[in-house]
Amino acid sequence: MQILQSTFFRFLAVGFSNFLVSFTVFHGCLMLPWDVAWKASFSQIISYSVGTVWSFYWNRRLTFRSNGPIVRQGLRFFLLQGSLAIISSVMIGIGVDVLHQHPTVTWVCVMAVITIVNYLLSRFWAFKE
Repeated sequence: MQILQSTFFRFLAVGFSNFLVSFTVFHGCLMLPWDVAWKASFSQIISYSVGTVWSFYWNRRLTFRSNGPIVRQGLRFFLLQGSLAIISSVMIGIGVDVLHQHPTVTWVCVMAVITIVNYLLSRFWAFKE
C-alpha cells in the first residue's frame, strides 16, 4: 500500500505541474483572437497535447520509474491520452459551448474525473512492464 501511495503522490505532483502547463495553454488559446466554432474544444485539444508530452516524460521517469520498452509504453500512453483528450474535449465543449457553463469550472470538473481514470490506466496498463 505504501508503494501505491507514494506512486500516486508522485503522479499527483507531475499532474499538478501538468495542470499548470495545460491550464495556461488552455486559457491562452481561449484568449487568442480567432473566431472558430467550438473554441473551447479546440483549446482543450491544444492544451492536452502539450500536457501529454510533458506528462509522458515525467511519469515515465519520476512517477512510475519505468525502464520498460519505451516504444510500447509510448504507444499505450499516447493511445490512452488521445482517448482521454477526445472524451475531455467533447465533455468540455458540451459544458462550455452548448450549456454555456463557465470554462474554468467546467475544465476543473472534467479534468478531475479524467485524472483518476488516467492514473489507473497509466499505472496498470500504459507503464506496465
